Amino acid sequence: MLNVFSRETFNALTNWLSDARALASPNISITLVGNKRDLDVEREVTFLEASRFAQENGMYSALLFSYSELLVEFRRF
Repeated sequence: MLNVFSRETFNALTNWLSDARALASPNISITLVGNKRDLDVEREVTFLEASRFAQENGMYSALLFSYSELLVEFRRF
């Protein structure tokens, strides 16, 4: 899950993804989930950046407004 308020979290995704792929089954499906979408004013990571990262890395992507709400977007790149 990507905290859209944290540039540090986003910057760590490449290492996390490498570790996950190295340690998991070759057929692993990974979804990048951006949370706290309803607080756009404070975000440090744009939707475009996160979507581009997911697309470039063959990941699913989803976007949440809050923990209690449904996914508002789900894509397979």
